[in-house]
Amino acid sequence: MGTETRSARERAKRAQTIPEAGTQNEVMALSILTHAACSSAPTMLDWKQEIQSADMWLLDGYIVYILMNKLPGIRMNSLSILPCQERHELRESFKAAWL
Repeated sequence: MGTETRSARERAKRAQTIPEAGTQNEVMALSILTHAACSSAPTMLDWKQEIQSADMWLLDGYIVYILMNKLPGIRMNSLSILPCQERHELRESFKAAWL
């Protein structure tokens, strides 16, 4: 974005006071999955939205905090360590769950 060296006042001109659709969708999806007791998604324990203060990065911009539990297992960005067959099986499992 190129605003790292700009003053807080300059950065504040880019501030949005409401979360973007992607952020709103993430909170809503986690809420739905939590209420459905989905065992393959983290449980959202709480969330909070607030406006950033002068000592934060984007004065008057929103910030959203999401508190959720940590699921057991491997991180999805670590799949490359799995053997090819296991990666394939995992992809097929996701596909079946999605469909």
